[in-house]
Amino acid sequence: WALRKAKAVFCINDPCVEEVRKFNKNVFLIPHFYDPREYRLEAIKHQDVWVSHVGSVFHERNITHLISACKKLNFTLRLVGPGSERWGGFGPVSRRDALREMVSSDVLIAIYGNDESQSFVSSVKLFEYLGAEKPIVVISPRGYLRKVAQDLNLGICENSEVEIMERLKEAIRGKYYPREPERYSIDVIGRKVFQILQMIRKN
Repeated sequence: WALRKAKAVFCINDPCVEEVRKFNKNVFLIPHFYDPREYRLEAIKHQDVWVSHVGSVFHERNITHLISACKKLNFTLRLVGPGSERWGGFGPVSRRDALREMVSSDVLIAIYGNDESQSFVSSVKLFEYLGAEKPIVVISPRGYLRKVAQDLNLGICENSEVEIMERLKEAIRGKYYPREPERYSIDVIGRKVFQILQMIRKN
């Protein structure tokens, strides 16, 4: 009832837009965003190559191939977030420390599961990575996330040691910096929301 009567509905990804459009034609895609001001942090100095995964690491995310790939490349894998403790990671940290990890890393990793539900997932973390302005490699993205990763020119691979190693080597050589990440900044998304609200008021 609420969807049918609403003057407008905001959705965070394409699958959501398609589903809601069955009930209301006034649907607008408003994706996740990042605030560039949050990333004005001093990076942690280091000599080795840092590959960082910032986010939860639970059973649906198999990181064993990532671990072995980093070992073979002699890269330092840094795991930050809930569940990472069992892999020798830092565990949960403050938001500020998570952002500092992002701006300090050489390559950022996002990894997803293989179940069908992943096709409808919209990852906040992937969009937060954009603010760090670092190469990003995305492992096993599906559906909407894969489309976003391709559009942003991110490194994409399946969850295999060989493919991960190739993408990481390419990332270190300068590939996979996000293309036009400012599209997802809070200022740009905020203006879009404001314009939509103004249009709704006039109608």
